Amino acid sequence: MSSDRPKEPRKTKQVATGTGFVVSRQGHILTNYHVIESVHSTVEGRTTRMAVVGTDSENDLAVLKLSPPLSSIVRFREGRTIRPGDGVVVVGFPLP
Repeated sequence: MSSDRPKEPRKTKQVATGTGFVVSRQGHILTNYHVIESVHSTVEGRTTRMAVVGTDSENDLAVLKLSPPLSSIVRFREGRTIRPGDGVVVVGFPLP
């Protein structure tokens, strides 16, 4: 059986992902500026909207705040504070 009615176009939903790092117990997340449109996060299986705290488009950086704050965060360094010239390691897309 055929119909002369035109088919309705499929509705598509654009999905994008980005990497962010929790940098404080208060729930601050450091990410790239280019990924902050319609920012949502999935934490423990629940989708949460995050507030944009600050941005720097020239350096492609953004700080977000997750609500409620997290009970714990990952520590990458303990002891001596970070100094200018210290080495860094970059993790996340597009760096596999």
